[in-house]
Amino acid sequence: GDATVVIDQRFLTLGLRLAAEREWKRTTPQVRTAFENHAAGVNAAMSVSRGKLPLEHQLLGLTPEPWTPVDSLAISKLFAWRLGENHRAELLRYALVQEIGPRALELFPGSPDWAPVTLAPDKGQDERGKGQGARGKGQDAGYPPGLEWLSPDAHAMSNGWVIHGSRTASGRPILANDPHLAIEMPSVWWEVHVVTDTLNVAGVTIPGIPFIVIGHNERLGWGLTNVGSDVQDFFVEQLDPSRQRYRVGDEWVPLETRRHEIRVSGRDEPVIFEVRSTRHGPVLNASDWQEAYPGDAALPALSSGEGSAQLNETVLALRWHPVLEGNSAAAFDGLARSTSWPRFLEAVRRFSAPSQNFVYADVDGNIGYAMSGSLPTRTGSDGVLPVPGWPRDADWQGWVDANHLPAVLNPPSGQIVTANNEVEPRLPYLVTRDWVAPFRAQRITQLLGDRRSLDIAAMQQIHADITSDSADWILKTIALPDSIKELRTWDRRVDDRPVSLIYEAFEEALWRRTFADEMSGSLYERF
Repeated sequence: GDATVVIDQRFLTLGLRLAAEREWKRTTPQVRTAFENHAAGVNAAMSVSRGKLPLEHQLLGLTPEPWTPVDSLAISKLFAWRLGENHRAELLRYALVQEIGPRALELFPGSPDWAPVTLAPDKGQDERGKGQGARGKGQDAGYPPGLEWLSPDAHAMSNGWVIHGSRTASGRPILANDPHLAIEMPSVWWEVHVVTDTLNVAGVTIPGIPFIVIGHNERLGWGLTNVGSDVQDFFVEQLDPSRQRYRVGDEWVPLETRRHEIRVSGRDEPVIFEVRSTRHGPVLNASDWQEAYPGDAALPALSSGEGSAQLNETVLALRWHPVLEGNSAAAFDGLARSTSWPRFLEAVRRFSAPSQNFVYADVDGNIGYAMSGSLPTRTGSDGVLPVPGWPRDADWQGWVDANHLPAVLNPPSGQIVTANNEVEPRLPYLVTRDWVAPFRAQRITQLLGDRRSLDIAAMQQIHADITSDSADWILKTIALPDSIKELRTWDRRVDDRPVSLIYEAFEEALWRRTFADEMSGSLYERF
């Protein structure tokens, strides 16, 4: 119905299906066969009488369209959007700079010096990553109830770690992974065991995708957490009065236009929707890119720059090309068939989006880590704020060589921990300036310590740990008023005691009293 037209328009603008069609054209025969057989199986399962269709289809009176391989690939592109969250941070920073000036960037300081990093230096090492195989130096107002997960802010964090056999009770590696994607219907993760003449792989997949996303074969296993790399940039584009052309240098270049017809329940005629694009990507008004939440402030008007002509409109174009690149499906087929670290690493390097932290263990006793993803190289910008799009050289300059992404095999510490925290602070290229807070990685590292004889029970205890290092850091850093003496003796365990709620209220008030007077109320809520 009408309520979901805005969702169709958003994803048609992003071009997820277009990206899926492009990947389908370059898939290998082996991967193509897997997609085609999967689609055939789905369609066979749907070729039943209406009374045997899933209950939702019966209640809604729907007859599903035949499933295609492009549908499967489009689902993978949707997850790339969900896990690529940088665009909201970029727009928020822009709004803050407009309201409170350049000091707004101090509100996004990056990881502190004490924060653990995934590729931490081992004792005796002069440089992080040296000798380790690493290269040294947001409920959305636009979404109906039940579809809020389509917003990129419906995110969650994940944990992954791996322990070398020298520190386990069995003498074999232990790999732990806890991907915190939201609970949904259908479930994000489906348990699958695939057996063929040449393959035996088990784990979990995403409904609609015919490959194991997290799992193991007979030789090795892997887990995933999101890197959160900055692969989304906004360019401020100038349009001429006709709104059909945009500026490149001193020229006016026609916008590329794609026309879509959206079929809508209850309407006799489809909704006609046109997607306009510049050389940087699809464009929308600034307020449209800002997926407004209740109470959000309107995004400030974009400046066209000093000395520029008065124009009817400026728009934002989103550069998000990693979703168009790579062969991510082939990457997971390669993972399933990998038998060694070199082959595993080769498969990881193919996975373009979303950028992921892969943890690894094999039956020979090895443990490892590898980052995947297409990372852009920039000149004159670090991707923190939208930049003018009209200079001829205003664009990405290329891609970081995938062979130069961080990787490590068998670090002397005997462990690797990743929890969306910073990977390696001394890389010669930008991954992101929006690393997730390091407290979960810090807590996992604390619990592992230098312990030996670790077993599955120990891993379960770490997974289930409810101690908040972030609360501990805050409460040790500030002077607590006498009125909340409960927090002085709190053990920082977040359970069903009232003290947990007291802390939540205290922290919310702390942030509000610290920052809210510096910005408008609605902008503070976004911040």
